[in-house]
Amino acid sequence: MPDIQNLKYDISGLTTLKDEGIKEIGSLEDLGNLIKIELKLGDLTSMTERGFYWLVGGLKSQKNICEIHLDLSNWSKLSSIGLSDNFSILFEGLPYVQKMIINLSLIPTMDNKTLTACFKNLKKMNSLQNLSIKVAKCVALTNQAIIDVGTSLAAMPSLAYLACDFSGLPQTDDKMVKGFALALKKAKKLTNLALNLSSNLNLTKNSIEKLLEACNGIKSLVYLEADFSKCELIRTNCVKLTDYLIYM
Repeated sequence: MPDIQNLKYDISGLTTLKDEGIKEIGSLEDLGNLIKIELKLGDLTSMTERGFYWLVGGLKSQKNICEIHLDLSNWSKLSSIGLSDNFSILFEGLPYVQKMIINLSLIPTMDNKTLTACFKNLKKMNSLQNLSIKVAKCVALTNQAIIDVGTSLAAMPSLAYLACDFSGLPQTDDKMVKGFALALKKAKKLTNLALNLSSNLNLTKNSIEKLLEACNGIKSLVYLEADFSKCELIRTNCVKLTDYLIYM
């Protein structure tokens, strides 16, 4: 099938699938003309870093690929080192990808050190313009990990569209929102920013103020979307958006 350009593969929820079962997905060498690939692999709870390694090898073999959607949510047996090493290899080997969606939600081994290591090579993706990152309900993450990710994102030379799902992170607070947004001030081409901060129970209305204030310093930014739903401390403080529009 050498002429296939778009591939969508959904095997999410196959909880008994072992690493060997991912080999065929990883064997993409014969599909050298792929432009877009969507891999829905969520809830493959028997997978380890061996399966991820094969998958990364297959993706790196695609020299013409421009768009990747990769859902690894709830891969509960992935080790920290397996996550960080494989993502570093993946990002380093995809210099021509223009759009990427990565879902790493609900991975229990995703801690601060692992998340920071996963995204350290993002700056090597010189062509990446559109990026979506989901780390929802990775409960071990704290403020510093999200701020470090912001620093890595700001170093990307072509990034214009950014969406991040940081919902359901119980160890974060207002400092996460402020620090992440301040880090993005160094993103020279960022025009669109969408943040999902819902269900973060430690956020207060100070987060809204600091987010708008910091985003005002991103000179290229023209669109901002932020979801603060189910942030109980904000709801009980009766926020009025008009109080903060002065910052925009």
